Amino acid sequence: MAKKKRFKIEQFELRSHGFDNDQCFQGCGQSNFKEVVTGCGPTEKAAFEDALEQIATKEPLDIDFTDIESGAGELSEEEYETKPLQLYDDEDGDDDDDGFSESEEEPHDMHYYYSIRYNV
Repeated sequence: MAKKKRFKIEQFELRSHGFDNDQCFQGCGQSNFKEVVTGCGPTEKAAFEDALEQIATKEPLDIDFTDIESGAGELSEEEYETKPLQLYDDEDGDDDDDGFSESEEEPHDMHYYYSIRYNV
C-alpha cells in the first residue's frame, strides 16, 4: 500500500465570528483562499475543533495542522448562556395575543462560529 504524501497547510487565515443564531449567521467567503470551512459549537474552542475536523474529513490527504493550531492561540471555553423565552396566550389570563401557551418555549439556537480559510 502506498504511503500518503504529507501536506502542511502554510497559507491560512483564522476568523473567530463569535456567537450568533444559526438562522442569522452569514457564513464566511473564500476571499483569496481556495478553501474555507466553518465550525460551530458551544464554545470558541469547540467551534475551532469542529472546523479542523471538517478539514480532516474534506481533504483525502495526510495534513499537518501544527501551524493552524498554534496560530489560534488560547481559545475560550466559555459557553454562551441563554434563558428560555416564555410566551403566553390569552387563555392563561395574560394580555398578550401571541398564541403561545405558557408551557411552550422558543429555542435559542446560538452557537459559536469559527472559520479557517486555507490553501493546500
